[in-house]
Amino acid sequence: MTANSAAPPRRAHERRALQGLGSARRWLRTLERMSRSTSPVREPAVSSRISWSSRWGVALILSYATCAPLFADPQQAAVVTTAGKSYPPYPDTWNWSPQRPPTTGFTHAQLRRMSDGDVLVSVIQQTNTTVEVLGLAAFFAGKQFASVESAFSGQFPPSDDSDRPKLRDNLYVRSRGEGINSCSRGIYDALRIEDETGRAVLEKTVLVLLTAPKQSKLLTCEERPSEGFSYRVQPVVGRLLVLEDGTFLVVDSESGLVLRFTDRLETRSPLVGGRVFVVDADFLDRRFREDLAKHNRTRDWRRFQASLLNWVMTQRTH
Repeated sequence: MTANSAAPPRRAHERRALQGLGSARRWLRTLERMSRSTSPVREPAVSSRISWSSRWGVALILSYATCAPLFADPQQAAVVTTAGKSYPPYPDTWNWSPQRPPTTGFTHAQLRRMSDGDVLVSVIQQTNTTVEVLGLAAFFAGKQFASVESAFSGQFPPSDDSDRPKLRDNLYVRSRGEGINSCSRGIYDALRIEDETGRAVLEKTVLVLLTAPKQSKLLTCEERPSEGFSYRVQPVVGRLLVLEDGTFLVVDSESGLVLRFTDRLETRSPLVGGRVFVVDADFLDRRFREDLAKHNRTRDWRRFQASLLNWVMTQRTH
């Protein structure tokens, strides 16, 4: 740097450090004046030394407190200040799907709270001979994991989801209905906000349009059960987990889809209108009651599923 060149601007933490040193000097001068204005009785030398060491200690503490940023590693400081829980607040994330949708066998879907406030979603498909991980990721961060243990430092904690978690005050949320073992594919299944006594306060049915038809072979649904029937629409039924902001997650026990809802059973998932449909539970009951009664007598569940699929397709917006 030449003699005529301007000095580089001081960084903010350097300015704070210099200001801190000035403050320390001013404090030291104040202490000196105070010592001169005290009683003229001479104190022992040891007392004087202790007094001066105390003054220097105050000055050093003040100077260190303000100079510390000058010597601290900025990256290390950033780690310290951001340590702890990352959530809440939660990002605008309202759905998650496994990397591969379940096809056959039993689907095991669970939710676990993570130390940073996120939620680990695990979807496992199990058959008589194989166990396959279809999806294992943090719901908000989206980070993928190889196993549950890798997300919890070698531990395998129990799941934190439940059938009826407390939502707020005296309200609970429940995923209720006949489930996937129903011939009607759970047309009466619903998400339900209820009070302590179990009385329904709000109830909605959430339907999912599958990417490909699935085959059902329930013995009670067909005259010839070996034939079964195919379906492309199913209800969301599964375990629940309430978040700290009052919203909650539900993980579908068959598709592995996770949706986030408010305490008014509303979701901002972009899947709504394309793959997901949220309707009042009593509307579906009224809309398909005649078909259900008719098809239950004839056991023509193929026709019922075709009717339900046609209605869902008319509701699609994208």
